[in-house]
Amino acid sequence: MRELIKLTNWEMQGYWPFVPQYLQSAETGMPLMGVTDWISAEVPGSVYRDLLRAGEIKDPYYERNSLQCEWVANRWWVYRTHFYLTPNPSKEYRLVLTGVDYEASIYLNDIPIGNCKGLYKAFDRDITTFLHSDAENTLLVILKNAPEEMGQIGITEQTETLKTRFGYKWDFGTRLVNLGITGEAYIQEIDAFRMEDQQLVTSPQDDGRWELTVISGVYSRLDGQAEWNAALLYKGQKVASKRVTAELCRGINRIVIRLSVENPVLWWPNGYGTPALYTLRLTIGKNGCADCSKEMYVGFRTREYRLPQGASSGTQPYWLYINQRPIYLKGVNMVPLDHLYGCIDEARYVRLLSQLQAAGVNLIRVWGGGLIESELFYSLCDKFGLMVLQDFPQSSSGINNVPSENPAFLELLQEAAQEAVKVKRNHVCLTFWCGGNELCDEQKRPINFQNSNVAMLKRIVEEQDPGTLMLPTTASGPLEYVDIQKPGLNHDVHGPWTSSGDEEYYTLYNCSDSMLHSEFGSEGMSNLATLKQIFSPDHCKVTTVQKDLVWRHHGEWWDSYQRDSKVFGEFSEEDIKNFILCSQFMQAEGLRYALEANRRRMWRSVGSIIWVANEPWPNVTSNALIDYNGIPKLAYYAMQIAYRPQLAVLEYNKLVYNPGEIFKGRIHLINDKAAAKYQLALHVMSGNQELYNGVYEGFINENAVEVLPEEVAFTMPAETHITVSLELKIGGNVTVSRYVLLLREQDTGVANRSMIGLYIRDGYGEAITEQIIKQQEVSE
Repeated sequence: MRELIKLTNWEMQGYWPFVPQYLQSAETGMPLMGVTDWISAEVPGSVYRDLLRAGEIKDPYYERNSLQCEWVANRWWVYRTHFYLTPNPSKEYRLVLTGVDYEASIYLNDIPIGNCKGLYKAFDRDITTFLHSDAENTLLVILKNAPEEMGQIGITEQTETLKTRFGYKWDFGTRLVNLGITGEAYIQEIDAFRMEDQQLVTSPQDDGRWELTVISGVYSRLDGQAEWNAALLYKGQKVASKRVTAELCRGINRIVIRLSVENPVLWWPNGYGTPALYTLRLTIGKNGCADCSKEMYVGFRTREYRLPQGASSGTQPYWLYINQRPIYLKGVNMVPLDHLYGCIDEARYVRLLSQLQAAGVNLIRVWGGGLIESELFYSLCDKFGLMVLQDFPQSSSGINNVPSENPAFLELLQEAAQEAVKVKRNHVCLTFWCGGNELCDEQKRPINFQNSNVAMLKRIVEEQDPGTLMLPTTASGPLEYVDIQKPGLNHDVHGPWTSSGDEEYYTLYNCSDSMLHSEFGSEGMSNLATLKQIFSPDHCKVTTVQKDLVWRHHGEWWDSYQRDSKVFGEFSEEDIKNFILCSQFMQAEGLRYALEANRRRMWRSVGSIIWVANEPWPNVTSNALIDYNGIPKLAYYAMQIAYRPQLAVLEYNKLVYNPGEIFKGRIHLINDKAAAKYQLALHVMSGNQELYNGVYEGFINENAVEVLPEEVAFTMPAETHITVSLELKIGGNVTVSRYVLLLREQDTGVANRSMIGLYIRDGYGEAITEQIIKQQEVSE
């Protein structure tokens, strides 16, 4: 059996629009040539990567080079490969292109065989009659120029395409509109049968067994009998199997098999248990011979959605239970890993997802201005125990955020959604669907399912994946942005995306009553090691986006200089290392406090989803926790600390104090694990001098928060800074939380920035400080 024949040895050439369809001038009859020669191409890949490798463009990620690459999206690109294949007259051959970005016409041996449009539906055509049996075959994929679409500033209701929006310019990236064959390209050889979509349904039974129902779509070339086998394995050992014989008709058939599984090992999200996965092997054939086969992961878990504590009518059931246990959502938002998303390999996914797993993350929201993520990403999330909230590919546009109801667009969206739900529904990690990012009505209120666009999407989810909760949008409202002046309306909210250290920032989080805080963050500089890769020495110095066009090009929206100089004073141009450390300290402090404040309200708050884990190109400054090169910023470690299952946290009112000022705060204990006795040791230090201490004992319940009745109060000293240490022991586990409170120097009125390494060490420990400082100590 030779089922898949991978197409290799691709080459690519660029043309002016329409030229590849004619190749000669209608006016003169002269031949029309390309704007490039034929160059080697990678599939999957990106036009830009191939042009860069061939020397046709400069690195678009370096300084402002992307401005010189914008012509690429306005050309047509022809991909070509040659192959030999001796067709078997008793078999069928289909050409499959799993990802074409964005619109293409396909020719085989100079014969047009079809067109495709959009990222999410594979091109899949019978090519049996077009193949040469005794000569070379030539396949052409003619990519049209990228369609006109809006970036972050635009009018959402005028959207006409499903082209990935962030590539047209977003605050965390540039305008780099990807084109290319972004998925696998192969010819499928079909004997009698081909597997189509599958649907896996797991359900517990009353006697401890589980039933796995496998609903399979099967394409049969002829009428006749088929043998269908299903085997379920755990760690290589077969635990259930079944064989059925079915009469199939020519065309698409449905076959249902039910497997009974004795006491399966359950799948748990990260931090709550092992993400146990089984392997399902499906084969179909006849006369005892397998014709085609498929392997899939299966996870067994129950899932329930409840109203948060104190929820009013109209609230969505954001509170998630897995295997009858409440799960606090420790989430991050994720954008595409690269502008050139066809070039993302498994190693890059593994690196990011491993980092998130190690930081205690249990949920990833795949943001709607990016992609419906790949099968590779979903399979890895299954393995890592990372639940997924998947936005459909729609997003706000700044000027108008009303989702498009253009009939042609809705047709594209419907087709993409149907394909996506059919494939993603079988992944145990998939936990929520969402209509899109920050979609609003004409009054700028988050939309609900009365909107025809998301109502259509909801029908698709209810028909094909009825067990998964769908949100109309996020934030899903009734308020879009958190507002402590409107208590009771902060159900699922976004913002803010900046932190200040001012009292107003801490007041917001101390008073917030958000139930699900699904997008918020803080800005901070990238690591110097990364900046030195993308900037010449002239730009690796302290400046601002107002003064430096290169800095503006790599992070216009998130300049932290005004915030950081307000706390630490003005920085000289040469003080880039200290500036980066101060900026990352402020980002980490703001993010950590927000996360801990939300967790203090568990289960009135059921989760936080940070903006944002990653970035698709190197920014000088951004909300990302991990910079483009995969190097964690201090905020990543702040998240890791705040997402620990057991910890003591300090509630306070601001970051920077005057000497002699009275500090007042409270201590909260958070426990995601079993109920147990606790012991807490508190130490407040000013340098080597202890200002305050205390020891507390008691009992804390499972999945609970306790606030200590005693207020922490002391007078700020005249100099240095304050370190508050909370050492918590619960059931043999010990966690230490450290906080740094800054003091204004009497002569300057700002904190001493020369001590920034000490602030980081006292707040985050020696190991983390060493990692952060190392990234700034790069060779010239």
